[in-house]
Amino acid sequence: MAGSLDVIVANKGKLQYECVWCKADSGSEWFCVFGLDIYDWKDLGSHTNEIPARGCAGLYALADRLVPKGAALDTVIRIAIPNRDPLDPFAP
Repeated sequence: MAGSLDVIVANKGKLQYECVWCKADSGSEWFCVFGLDIYDWKDLGSHTNEIPARGCAGLYALADRLVPKGAALDTVIRIAIPNRDPLDPFAP
């Protein structure tokens, strides 16, 4: 909604990577929050009660804890945006 994502889409949409850089609560360090989908891999996983299907989302920081030049920065949105599938960062 805020248009503040860096996006990579390749191989006719079969690979999707989206990320945004966020400032830590301490206010001095930056980290990247990302979602990755390769060939709908969430749907390829086990769908049992023991190991539920899951997507790929995570975070990382650079060694200097700074944000890369030109990277997308987070935006505060005061509207709750529901995700129909919390295990899939790409769910509409």
